[in-house]
Amino acid sequence: MRPELKQCPFCGGEAAVMYAQTDDGTRTISVVCQKCSIGIFRARLKPHEWNAWEKPERAIEAWNRRANE
Repeated sequence: MRPELKQCPFCGGEAAVMYAQTDDGTRTISVVCQKCSIGIFRARLKPHEWNAWEKPERAIEAWNRRANE
């Protein structure tokens, strides 16, 4: 069971897990607010590396992390 997504820390909107596919067919995952479109992406480690998570649980964990917790 996936963890529940917290509301957007900027606007309070509802967030959603988003799936994308790169040109080479790699499936990637990120989390994006449906109201203000702010998203959370992983830092690129190499040039031309796709910057999203491979598992939804990891993306949700990153989205739900708050500085004041």
